[in-house]
Amino acid sequence: MLELKYNEFIFPNNPQGFEIVIVIDVLRAFTTTRELLSTVSSRRIRISDDINALVQMKREGLIQAIFAENKGYKMDLANYGNSPASARQLDVAGDVGLLTTNGVKSILSVYNQAEMILAAGLRDANSIHQFLNSRRQDNGSVAILNSSESEEDRLFLSCLTSLAENGNLNWHQLREKVDQTKAARRLIEIGADPEDVRLATQPDDIRFVQMVSRDENGLYIWRQNV
Repeated sequence: MLELKYNEFIFPNNPQGFEIVIVIDVLRAFTTTRELLSTVSSRRIRISDDINALVQMKREGLIQAIFAENKGYKMDLANYGNSPASARQLDVAGDVGLLTTNGVKSILSVYNQAEMILAAGLRDANSIHQFLNSRRQDNGSVAILNSSESEEDRLFLSCLTSLAENGNLNWHQLREKVDQTKAARRLIEIGADPEDVRLATQPDDIRFVQMVSRDENGLYIWRQNV
């Protein structure tokens, strides 16, 4: 079997010439989206770097709620901040909008530079490992784009390495590492729900990848089961 080779980048140093790019944002963007897609498998998560565009989509009925934050704080025109805990408790089943400081911006920067874009947090590691190994082709190179220099984003590559070498992840150890990061400490300091940090390392047995696609209304994240 072809050995997968992972090439790591940090936004804005974007990868070029890769078939697959995995965009990482652990705290909290793609943990939030995983919660949203875990509860409603058919949901689409519309992404934008313009809060007014998301507000317009809501007016038009394209989305039912907006998750948006800037530097950790909920934006005024949003229904929720970038919160996995809020996503888990969402009481509507339709599509939603998402704007984040780092994750969405990173996807937008590379969407036209690869054939496939995946969004991921640590909880996606098992699913992505299984997905990539099921579709190995001639080109075994995959780019990982960390949406920031944060320590928790850098843990994703170590998760894939652990799965390739040992077949499992030590979630207790991952939680300890995430809890000690600067980003996790700051979220607690600014009053974020502690559950937002805990959910980033919640063991996840639902197997799906977060795929990024485009339609006439723009980019969206959706669930592809593996």
